[in-house]
Amino acid sequence: TSDGVYEATLSSSLSNGGKTSLVVTTTFTHSLEPYPRAINQPDNQLVRFHSNAYYYSVYSTVEQFSKFNLGSSKIESFTPRSPSNKESQTVKYGPYSNILAKTSA
Repeated sequence: TSDGVYEATLSSSLSNGGKTSLVVTTTFTHSLEPYPRAINQPDNQLVRFHSNAYYYSVYSTVEQFSKFNLGSSKIESFTPRSPSNKESQTVKYGPYSNILAKTSA
């Protein structure tokens, strides 16, 4: 939704104090900016992507990780945040535990 709040329907009800796992997959569009904004014709055009290491949630999260699959294995740099790693065209952050609601990093 435009306000960033989503609804999930579980296949069965949880008992009071019950737990479940939820996998959220998000696709970011229009999230890249050319870097630098202007280049000479023979130069390689790089792009910048800005996001959070944590998935933004209005709920406290027991454990989560973020995985960014990029279109190329040529990744000039990424912001390391423990734990994080880069393999080929994927940058992974986490797992992180006990994240408070509405936390960004």
